[in-house]
Amino acid sequence: MQDKKGVIVAVVNNKGGVGKSTICVNLGYALTTLDRRVLVVDLDSQCNTSKLLMKT
Repeated sequence: MQDKKGVIVAVVNNKGGVGKSTICVNLGYALTTLDRRVLVVDLDSQCNTSKLLMKT
């Protein structure tokens, strides 16, 4: 059995309005199209990523 390791990608910037949430959602979607398992964790106090993902 092959040992598979995960990769952690963090999108960080203190300035607001630079597209962090949009980048995270689009990157997560792009990885799922490649049959990757993706976990998006939203630590932003405004929870913009969670709001974007819940609009389904």
